[in-house]
Amino acid sequence: MSAIRTGIAEVFARRLERGEDEPVVSLSYCRHAVAEHARRLAEMRVGATTTQADTLSAAEAILRLAGRLAASAESARASRPRAAAVIDRIRLEVEAASAVDTAFVEEHLFALESTLLADCFDALEDDDRRRLEERARSEAGAMTVTPDARDRTFRALRDRLLRALLELPRLEIAG
Repeated sequence: MSAIRTGIAEVFARRLERGEDEPVVSLSYCRHAVAEHARRLAEMRVGATTTQADTLSAAEAILRLAGRLAASAESARASRPRAAAVIDRIRLEVEAASAVDTAFVEEHLFALESTLLADCFDALEDDDRRRLEERARSEAGAMTVTPDARDRTFRALRDRLLRALLELPRLEIAG
């Protein structure tokens, strides 16, 4: 529970430091910070630090994640070649993350995930983008929430639909 509270508080604090006005739409936005704090708490409980075995397992998890991205790219290659090219580019960056210190890898993956979603959306054909946005707008419009919350929900739904369309994995190694 402590890792959850600390991770969420950290995300909100970082957003304030950067001057970002938009509130967090979903708690999944905080998952990387929560996972990092949970890892740190586990290390403190046993008095351990990151070991070579931890680094190896993180590197293996990253390589498995890169394999999932390769499968997503291959699946999209024939029908959505521009999106496949984006996925391939991010896959290479994920593979390179296996050399990143495990203390920073989740944050690095979070940044890559944001880039992956934005660039894949931009790489879609106009018809695909329009259909995705229409469906997300329809689902968000059915909610009785404030306009700001509806906009944030729209973006979260659009990202979820994009993930499903391109079979994109979440870029995380925890859990």
